[in-house]
Amino acid sequence: MIQGYHLLADGSGVLSHPGDILRWLNRAVEVTGLTVIAGPVVDEAHGIGFVVIAESHISAHIQGARAFVDCFSCQPFPWARVVAAAQDIFGGDWTARYFVRSRPAMAPRSGRSSVPVGRGVV
Repeated sequence: MIQGYHLLADGSGVLSHPGDILRWLNRAVEVTGLTVIAGPVVDEAHGIGFVVIAESHISAHIQGARAFVDCFSCQPFPWARVVAAAQDIFGGDWTARYFVRSRPAMAPRSGRSSVPVGRGVV
């Protein structure tokens, strides 16, 4: 069985200043203790940012007075601290959902492709 831990949090009445998305991504990594592989990458003009972690990802999207943060990991993490960091940095009111997702492990593959080699979509 493969398990994943998923936080989805929505903020309303938030206020984001330049640098806040980067501050939140760094704080989220710090409070979770997850392992950064790449990032953080932030596009302030579009209000988005993400970090690729060994365990999966952490992301934020801020638009006007609305915010959405997402953290998915194959390891459990202190999700309430991630939401508290978002509320501390962006303000506003937050609602959060934390899921434990699971699915059966896939059978090992034979290495053979079901798509003929040399034929692709053009």
